[in-house]
Amino acid sequence: MADHPFDLEVRLHGDLARARVASPSHPIGVAHGPSESGGVLTVSLARQASLDRDLVLVIDQLTHESILVAARDGVEPDGIAVLASFCPRIRAQGAASMAVKVLVDCSGSMAGDSIDAARRALQAIVQQLGEGDRFSLSRFGSTVEHRSRGLWKATETTKLAAQRWVGSLKADLGGTEMKGALSSTFALAHTVGSDVLVVTDGEISAIDDTIESARASGHRLFVVGIGCSPAETHLRRLAEATGGACDFVAPGEAVEPAVLRMFARLRSPRLSDLSLAWPTGVTPQWVSPLLPSVFDGDTVNIFALLRELPAGEVQLLGKRSEDGTAQEIGSVAFVGELEAADTLSRVAASVWFHSARKGGLDAVTPKVATQLAVAYQLVTDETNFLLTHERQNAAKATDMPELRKVDQMVPAGWGGMGSVMFSRRSTLAEAPAVDYLKSGTTNYGDFDALSAPAVYRTARHASPDLSMQDDAFIPAFLRRRDRIIDHQDSRYWSESEHYAGLTPLGVSEWLRMTPAPDWPKTYADLRLIGLGTWLVDWLELSMANHAGVVHPESGVVEAFVYLMARKETHDSLANSEGLLGVFRSTIQRLREMFAGGTVDAPNSVDVLLVEAMAAVLNGMTASMWPDGVFALGGAAEVVCDAREPAALA
Repeated sequence: MADHPFDLEVRLHGDLARARVASPSHPIGVAHGPSESGGVLTVSLARQASLDRDLVLVIDQLTHESILVAARDGVEPDGIAVLASFCPRIRAQGAASMAVKVLVDCSGSMAGDSIDAARRALQAIVQQLGEGDRFSLSRFGSTVEHRSRGLWKATETTKLAAQRWVGSLKADLGGTEMKGALSSTFALAHTVGSDVLVVTDGEISAIDDTIESARASGHRLFVVGIGCSPAETHLRRLAEATGGACDFVAPGEAVEPAVLRMFARLRSPRLSDLSLAWPTGVTPQWVSPLLPSVFDGDTVNIFALLRELPAGEVQLLGKRSEDGTAQEIGSVAFVGELEAADTLSRVAASVWFHSARKGGLDAVTPKVATQLAVAYQLVTDETNFLLTHERQNAAKATDMPELRKVDQMVPAGWGGMGSVMFSRRSTLAEAPAVDYLKSGTTNYGDFDALSAPAVYRTARHASPDLSMQDDAFIPAFLRRRDRIIDHQDSRYWSESEHYAGLTPLGVSEWLRMTPAPDWPKTYADLRLIGLGTWLVDWLELSMANHAGVVHPESGVVEAFVYLMARKETHDSLANSEGLLGVFRSTIQRLREMFAGGTVDAPNSVDVLLVEAMAAVLNGMTASMWPDGVFALGGAAEVVCDAREPAALA
């Protein structure tokens, strides 16, 4: 519950003073005023804040895309520190389709504001998918779950399934084990060249191992950082090490611009082997390491320490991955006067220090790096920040000082604790109460009520004692407890990265144990008996619109139940036999019943729909559903001949 006050004032000079400034993280005040070099824009907090979030300033509508700023070196009297900021323009060569694997962080730290922002970002991502694009969906925490077993084609069906998946995301997967999640995601459709788009707050353990694993995979990682204080350093390192890019979305900030920027990078040509061309006669003492790749519209900041002021243009060159030809993608010339303050040289020295520590182009020994940090007065893990208080002899301490630990504030919105919309300084009347026991119970202090299945928890009946429940609130097939499938039996229940729910044999066994009047009749009923969400989505999104015909919910469910309830289907699954012949005979018998008008013929079963389902389900085994189910589009692409059961082949 630590609470530290925070205040800040930022002064923008030159072209920045004429830009538009806003902050999605804090209420700010803006004031214009004169300065020695022209106008100045002063940005300050409108009210006192706390150290529980990053301060985010959005500065746009700039008059120049590339700038070069120079200042006297604060340590070397004859030295000059330079910042060259480029905004490359890279012309695309036609519209490009893409293959992207989306991986979203659903660990506990994402609860609250972060998972809400992630949902909004992912919905915008799904909307940006176009014809020719391929994608997969995965989420991770302590474990990883994949929505599909490969890459989906971007169709209306798959995009609708993706939107449903996004809408159901929760921060309920424990810790942030990104290395294993990335390895599992890399393995999806590993024969297809693709990129990985990661949405996370950056609370990553074992970051160095994660970076090495990502670099070795050959995938580019594009990262969208979510939350009020994402681990920016980790995320930038992860993206840059793989040739990708990184962007951030603060709570309260519109996610669409960040998503559009990321998709522009995914589709834009990639330039690598960046280099600088300095004016004739200029030899830098040191230049900051260049990024491994750059994309259209990105900002490329280059720091350098020189002996003289550059006279002429500084050019940024890059090579296209297709032809390897170097081309100019940005240029800038110095216009103005040298800054007298030592701020720029200290920022450049900080970049030099950290690049040296990471083994950059101009790596130096730890001793030299420490000397650099001391010379430029940088706070680092190699230096100590000391404050000396001189006392009179009579006031000097006689004992050793007491060690005191200053607690750090928990970021606003972290782990669902609070919200960035409210500060800890807010009064209880201003901040909404967090009610963790609101889901379906009237006694919010009764934790035992949460142990009851959700279908038993209502506003009127919170007790987990089943004997106290009103049968009117419970579906008929749930009142017979002796017919519940054992989830510990792997023959009937599956828990994997791709699917959680009843296996094919589990569905067949459940139907065999249950009287026909109690069989499921709706998609909701199928979910209640334990059929996995992915299977229900396949029925609702793919089979319900098979071959351009819209089938009613009752017809789709009845066709599926009829196919899975057949005795020959159960026997074939139980004996691990092939299902093709079984399905052929099932459909043939169904046709004969219709033709003969037999008493036991199911009046509403659609033969063509049963045949279409059988074509997709043909590859299933007792414990595994076939890939065609998870592909969603597979069933819709199957064309069955209504006259010949052999079309199932």
